[in-house]
Amino acid sequence: MKKLLLAMAILIGFAVDAHAQTNYNTQPRVSAGFIYGGALGAAANNYTYASGFLVKYELPVKSIPLSLTLTSGYSFFISQTRFYSYINPGNGGGTHVSYSAAAFVPLEIGARVYIANKLYFEGNIGASLNVNSPHEYYTDKTLALLVSPNLGYSFRFGSSGKAGLDLSLGYENRFESASLNYYQGNYGRLALSAAFSLGL
Repeated sequence: MKKLLLAMAILIGFAVDAHAQTNYNTQPRVSAGFIYGGALGAAANNYTYASGFLVKYELPVKSIPLSLTLTSGYSFFISQTRFYSYINPGNGGGTHVSYSAAAFVPLEIGARVYIANKLYFEGNIGASLNVNSPHEYYTDKTLALLVSPNLGYSFRFGSSGKAGLDLSLGYENRFESASLNYYQGNYGRLALSAAFSLGL
């Protein structure tokens, strides 16, 4: 976490120092898109694919190539084959539970730094809501810390530049504790995203 915040601070410092360069995003924007990637870390033990949908609001900071962001959406992890856990094996009982997918709703705030005109680095931090039923079969927490840095490139179309397309490669991690019973630990992913954006 400290390394991520340090990297963000360094990039923002470079952006301020290079304020004479054009800030590629000069107007508030909304965007929506699709995410496709693979599970990482503990989640990769049970899930293969990690995808989702995103919506984002971007508010530029005047005179420097920096924007503040608010991001939400829907994230899901999918297993190629169903897997099983034995829940609450104590007291002479227990339940066999099968899984094929896990879903979460993220809500994050962040900052996007335009490093070289259209190329940007974005760092987000927030919370991930477990929307599985029953949620305790999937994770230890209903709400968990979520961190997602990514590197991307912005395309703008037309003379006004209002219409656009953002392509990025990002890492996301929902921080979870592992359990000797059935909690698997963190849900991480590495994914590509494509989002259509519109200037307001």
